[in-house]
Amino acid sequence: LSKVSGLSETGINTIRFDMVSKKLFVAYSNSNIDVIDASGIHNIPDLERENISGDKNIYHIFPDNTRCYLSTGLGIIVLDATKSEISESWFIGNNGGFVKTNAFTKNNNFFYAATEEGLKRLATSNSNPADFNNWQMISGTNGLPFSPARSVVSFQNKTIVLQNDPLYSENG
Repeated sequence: LSKVSGLSETGINTIRFDMVSKKLFVAYSNSNIDVIDASGIHNIPDLERENISGDKNIYHIFPDNTRCYLSTGLGIIVLDATKSEISESWFIGNNGGFVKTNAFTKNNNFFYAATEEGLKRLATSNSNPADFNNWQMISGTNGLPFSPARSVVSFQNKTIVLQNDPLYSENG
């Protein structure tokens, strides 16, 4: 696939395939997004067109059923993969400001966000994830250093975070 055959842009920033929905999510360096599935290529230019100052780069994509969580320089952008549109924006930085979010995952009924402020989490049952007050700072507790989180993943029912060089695994 290329721009000649239907992609919206060149310069892919990150890409992720969702096994459940059978969709490929492509994020470009200008914040434009393509979703590729059996029916074709669907463009979602919402973030690219948004008139907002700040880092709109997409650093990581976490698909989860009909939703897709984009880790951006602003925070977390939630994409409705069924409607091919942005449904929510979560600015979870200190005092509700923007914070570069490097990665996002879900594990054991929690969302985890690897941010430049540290690792944050939120119960998946929380009714207002857009409120930064609902996010709990995990960095600086239980042996996890207080430093920026570069990545976070779920693996074999454990949450693993990369801070500086070492990997840390949650174990109770």
